[in-house]
Amino acid sequence: MPEAYFQSNDPFKLAMPSTSLLSNIGNVGRVPSLGETGPVGGVEKPGQAGKGRPGMSFKETVQAYLGKVNDLQETSADYAKKLAAGEEVDLHKVMIAGEQAGMAMSMTIQLRNRIVEAYQEVLRMQV
Repeated sequence: MPEAYFQSNDPFKLAMPSTSLLSNIGNVGRVPSLGETGPVGGVEKPGQAGKGRPGMSFKETVQAYLGKVNDLQETSADYAKKLAAGEEVDLHKVMIAGEQAGMAMSMTIQLRNRIVEAYQEVLRMQV
């Protein structure tokens, strides 16, 4: 089959294999998204302005968000450990959990960068 991937002498032109690479993928199953597992901190859904938790401080909101990111990281690590140990676990769920955890961490880093930028901007203001 490897020789079927290359046509002529051009290494960048790939031929399609006779069977689809995706034909052996089964049902992925349902993995809940962040929105389905409950609200994160003071985040409100569109059209629900003012219906959030009253009196929730910025600190509590950040703590709730970081707790959710930590939960995603732990879930991803648990799936990876089970897969490495040879337990029967759906590879799709392992990959999805890993991607969710990675995306949540990337978003957290971007939020931190923006907060630090805003703080530095405030420090540069002349009063």
